[in-house]
Parts: sequence; C-alpha cells; structure tokens
Amino acid sequence: EKLKLNAETNDPAMMRSRLCWDLYREMGVPAPRSNHVELYINGDYFGLYLNTEHIDEEFCDLRFGSQGGNLYKCSYPANLDYISNNPDDYKLAPWGERTYELKTNRELDDYSDLAELISVINLSSDNELECSLPEYLNVYSYLKVAAIDVLTGNWDGYIYNQNNYYLYHNPTTDRFEYIPYDTDNT
Repeated sequence: EKLKLNAETNDPAMMRSRLCWDLYREMGVPAPRSNHVELYINGDYFGLYLNTEHIDEEFCDLRFGSQGGNLYKCSYPANLDYISNNPDDYKLAPWGERTYELKTNRELDDYSDLAELISVINLSSDNELECSLPEYLNVYSYLKVAAIDVLTGNWDGYIYNQNNYYLYHNPTTDRFEYIPYDTDNT
C-alpha cells in the first residue's frame, strides 16, 4: 500500500538513518523499521535507497496498541513554545505547511490536546513540571531519545533544531509519545 524510498542525499554512506532507527529500537524507543533496497524500474537500475516505514496510524497501532489518537508531524520551528490557550493558534503554517501537522483525525482538526501539553510544558513551575509532565508525556521514552540524539549528534531533531519528530497522543494511556523522525543528519 505504501512505499517510502529515501535517497539519503545528506549521507554519502547511506547508513546514518538506519543505524539510528536500529539504536532507537534497541533502546525500546518507537522508531520506524528500515532496510536498504536496490531500485530497478523496467530492468533499469536507479540506485540504492533506504526503504523506511511510514509513521502513520498503522505504526501507532503496532507500537502503542491504538490508532485513534492525534498524530502530529512536527517540523521546523516546532519548538513547543506557548502561544495562547486557543488550540487553533497552534495550526500555524509559516511556510505553507503546518508546523504541527495533524496526520490523523484531520476531519476533527482539534489541537486541544497539543495546546494542553504545550501549556503544561511552558506554564508549569519547575516543581510542578516534574510532577505534572509525566501525566501528559512519556518522559522516560523521550529521555532515551534525547540521550541517543546527543550520542549520535543529531542536530536536526527537537533538541537542536526543533524539527523532525512526531507526537502521538495515545488514547490508551492519555499521554503523548515522542517519535523521532528523519535522522540522516546525525
């Protein structure tokens, strides 16, 4: 049904993303599966590509046991900064596509859950945040991602560039899951 081939133009060795995905999964972090493929079309060789699993409702169902929650693709400048208590204010699209692009439940287009997470992150005192954030975010899983991003020098993720990650609001746990994405710049 779906095929995602990436030429890995930023990585001449064509190994960075695949090694990162493997490392994330070894650490118990939800990350896409990938493999290298040689692409032939009508017998003509078109090169080596990385075939990477889509992050979509099927991915969420396999990793989290649910697919009904909001899945946001977060692209630069997805800094999780507080804008207002109006969920519609997080539908910003400075370059034509939304910074927090809703990939599931598009017909509802409800950003209330994301606005609530961002409010907790930004408006809680340090003491409150330590207790309240785990109610909204799988903090342990995110800390593993942060450690791997530092270890691999991933400058194009959330920590350094506020880019290339997904947030999934898991209805089973009522918490967000952080999903790393596009790790060719490690």
